[in-house]
Amino acid sequence: MMAAQANALTRRLAQAAIWLAAGVAFAWVVTTIRAFAPDPKVPYAVPLDLGQDIQWMDRTMPAEIVAWTRRSDGSSAWRLDGMRQVLTRFGEDLTHLRAWRRGDDGVVDKRVESTVHAWRLRRGFPFRSLEGSWWFAGGATEPTDVALLRLKSAGPEDYVIPLRILWWGLIANGLVFGAFLLLLTRLPTLTEHWWRRRNHRCAACGHALAGAARCFECGHEAPDAGTMRA
Repeated sequence: MMAAQANALTRRLAQAAIWLAAGVAFAWVVTTIRAFAPDPKVPYAVPLDLGQDIQWMDRTMPAEIVAWTRRSDGSSAWRLDGMRQVLTRFGEDLTHLRAWRRGDDGVVDKRVESTVHAWRLRRGFPFRSLEGSWWFAGGATEPTDVALLRLKSAGPEDYVIPLRILWWGLIANGLVFGAFLLLLTRLPTLTEHWWRRRNHRCAACGHALAGAARCFECGHEAPDAGTMRA
């Protein structure tokens, strides 16, 4: 008895894992396809979190730009601008951050040749699940990409696909899309069974029950058989 229950539980867990994996794969495909969408980005107002932005830049800044910001004593010194620009569209947020180098005297140099521009891209629906960024330093014309796949396009902007996984968002999206796919595959069967019961037919084979407690064709018990026996 316990072995049968353990086997049943194992099968259920395996099925749940399969549907979760299918949901994660579906969410990743949907997020990746979003890179090729033609709809424009629009400005979006979000609360400024300067501490979080500083942590992200400190954690993500490419090594060559860190080296570019170093002073003569070897320390990396920069100051984040207190403003941020956010562009958004369905399933995507693009945040523009700007920072300036500090000189050996500690003075912030706001010239173009001492400015760092960072573009942080986050995609995923309903939760953000992939992230990437690109950086410009000192008036550079070619970006430095971080966790980003860049594909050339015929238009003025390249197609960019973020590659860094935000695990909580990806798992949450996997649960949502996994449940959606499960419902989508089971919905025809559930609808058919509901129609058969409503029309007094066997839920298993569709044979007319004619008030019988058990199907004459397959032997399946009618859903209201217990009520009839009572």
